[in-house]
Amino acid sequence: MRRTATCLLLLLSACGTPQPPAAQPGDHAPAFDLASVPGGAAVSSKSLVGEPTLLSFWSLSCAVCKADVEELNALQRGGRVRVVGIAIDGDPEQVAKTMTQWRIEYPILDGDAQVFAAFDGYATPLTVLVDADWKIRKRTLGRIARHELEETVASIEGGP
Repeated sequence: MRRTATCLLLLLSACGTPQPPAAQPGDHAPAFDLASVPGGAAVSSKSLVGEPTLLSFWSLSCAVCKADVEELNALQRGGRVRVVGIAIDGDPEQVAKTMTQWRIEYPILDGDAQVFAAFDGYATPLTVLVDADWKIRKRTLGRIARHELEETVASIEGGP
């Protein structure tokens, strides 16, 4: 049901009221307030400013998203960048079960269609790397290799 509601919201967001342009590399990343999974504690994007952060938008039915978990876990363990997953479908209980089944080691937030659209999301996985100032440095739709992620993180560490 939630997946249907998310899809409907994505479709409806394209109609009617004009939407602000989606954030692209070089722009400041959109602000958000989302609930953590499990637990539901509020997490603001403002709390993520100050450290390079990789946002991984994913969905429960995405096989590529599942395949990316090992790479993202390794990146998180490396400590050079914080990894935050944003689940865009499924109820929080199902997302929490999936976190255990997929062995996700990084925090997950319960996303919504509005936040996904603000990052120009239309398919998963969507990976967005932001620097410590919350500027988007790289945006990748689809699978991204660990060496690409590491090279991008290194470019952030070395400056613009």
